[in-house]
Amino acid sequence: MITYEQFKKIFPQTMETSDEESKCLKLQLADSFAYLDINILSSRERELLTTIFPSKPIPDIFSNLPLGYYRILYFKADSINELSEILRSLVPDIFRQEKNIYLEEYTAENLSMSEYEEIFEAIKNDFGLDFTYYIGNFSQPKDLPDIYLKESEIFGKGYENIQDFAVTLLRNPLIENNLIMANLDFRLNQDGEVKEIISALYQSKANQNQAAKSLFIHRNTLLQKIKKIERKYGIKLDATGVVIYQALLNN
Repeated sequence: MITYEQFKKIFPQTMETSDEESKCLKLQLADSFAYLDINILSSRERELLTTIFPSKPIPDIFSNLPLGYYRILYFKADSINELSEILRSLVPDIFRQEKNIYLEEYTAENLSMSEYEEIFEAIKNDFGLDFTYYIGNFSQPKDLPDIYLKESEIFGKGYENIQDFAVTLLRNPLIENNLIMANLDFRLNQDGEVKEIISALYQSKANQNQAAKSLFIHRNTLLQKIKKIERKYGIKLDATGVVIYQALLNN
């Protein structure tokens, strides 16, 4: 998505704020909102801009974030306030919240996807709460508005994480998810050890004992590395995940 500075070069009259929003076209850019006086735009320009830029509002929690990586947790629940209190007590890395979405900052202590699944199942059983969720992937702040639009669409289709969605992608490559998979592909490819471990697990058909032997490390060491990878990238290296991420790295 285009940044404010890039957009302003195309439309010099662009404003970051406006006291008369009703007279302006408000557009969500990658790093902020942009306001354009409707009177200076032709009908063709208004039509083009409203077509190109998403009409779905982007949450304010993506604004002015410190450098780092963040992932979005999406929830749909009747008792969202009760669920929020429980989540904040169990997940210390929640950075911001807006309505039914939570922004989690990447740290060395993030929960893995498997750990989240166990916690959510326990919440449902122990507190009698009924909810659905989607666990996003860690991304840089500048990508979060676009990531949000894509991930919220995936969540709306009933998936719980990118791995579940990726299974569908392998069966039907025509489904669009360029930004999310490209983001994950780039990060995985920057990490030589991750590529080596995924390859070893793939070659051993997810047999951890065989994979550890091929890597010349102890199985417990491999398990620690796998857990670290799952936390860092928000993925699951089970049998299905290994096939998906090996295919991604081979592209």
